[in-house]
Amino acid sequence: MAKPARDPLPQLYRPSPVRSGTRSRQCQTADDTVSSSVLGRHLDLTYQRILQLAEERVIERLPNGRFNLDDSRVRYIRWLRDPERRSARTQADADFVKAKTS
Repeated sequence: MAKPARDPLPQLYRPSPVRSGTRSRQCQTADDTVSSSVLGRHLDLTYQRILQLAEERVIERLPNGRFNLDDSRVRYIRWLRDPERRSARTQADADFVKAKTS
């Protein structure tokens, strides 16, 4: 007696492979300038936060209203690492805790 045919197992969820070094042509131009929404996705920030950082001159907006992707990424990382910014926040947190416990 022959065995009945088995149904194939369902496919497991597999995320799409990450392609390193490739960039979408639709969101980036040849001169590496991107819109604020694309820069926000790249840095994992909201559109509004990108605009705040541009107003605070953390990242630089180009005359055409776009952003240089590489330059903006480097400026944002340097801003995050800035010891003066970090110490000011630590001091503000300490003052808050002190005021809250008083």
